[in-house]
Amino acid sequence: MSVNITHDPETKNWWVGLQNRKLGYYPEILFSNLAFANLGGWNGMTSTPIGNPSPPMGSGHFPANNLLHSCFFRQMHFQDSYRKDYGPNMEDTQVYVDNPRCYDISYAGWNDHIQGYSMLFGGSGGNCGD
Repeated sequence: MSVNITHDPETKNWWVGLQNRKLGYYPEILFSNLAFANLGGWNGMTSTPIGNPSPPMGSGHFPANNLLHSCFFRQMHFQDSYRKDYGPNMEDTQVYVDNPRCYDISYAGWNDHIQGYSMLFGGSGGNCGD
């Protein structure tokens, strides 16, 4: 699934798209302090009532450096003011996992022109102790 958020330099509105279709926009007035961003992120979470086992995340498998096995984000990138795409640099990327017994994430960096910059994630869930 392709999701994008694009800033229109003429109207200053922020467009939201899904699968290369524009869904709508957020007017500039809602983000008057957001002329640019120098930080971005991707995340995931699971949820269950307290006292129940945590559900699986993604495919239910821990990342295994295999895009056919693990759940993943692909074609991750940012755009500069000239609409040039940049991928997240490995050295600038930070990974945070709050419960590695149940879930994990692995930033794969650049793979190829089909996968682009990608990140694998998932886990079996279970009795995670929280």
